[in-house]
Amino acid sequence: MSANASLLRGMFLAFVKAGMTVTCFKRCYVAGTTKDELGETLKKLRARNIGFTADILGEHISELHEAEACVKSYIELAEWLAARKDIFSHPHNPYGTSISIKPSHVGLCLDREAFKRHLS
Repeated sequence: MSANASLLRGMFLAFVKAGMTVTCFKRCYVAGTTKDELGETLKKLRARNIGFTADILGEHISELHEAEACVKSYIELAEWLAARKDIFSHPHNPYGTSISIKPSHVGLCLDREAFKRHLS
């Protein structure tokens, strides 16, 4: 196990030992499991002048059809955020928010050409 992985594992175990459940730990990073939950969380963050990057959980895929489904989900997320940019906009980021796309989530490890198509 690498030093970084060992450190992260140790930090996670320290959180759990301190009484923090996995559900509580997850809440710190997962803004919601539905668009309504996501919207409420992002509005609260923006009201506190906190920026954010949206992404879709998951990463390890083994088939191109999974990558294509992920691409569709990223597009839906982008369209959903764009339709609400007036809610999520910020003086330093008038576009609203950014989306973090994991290359392996959209096919990099499976097919480079498909990956390039998915990004475009």
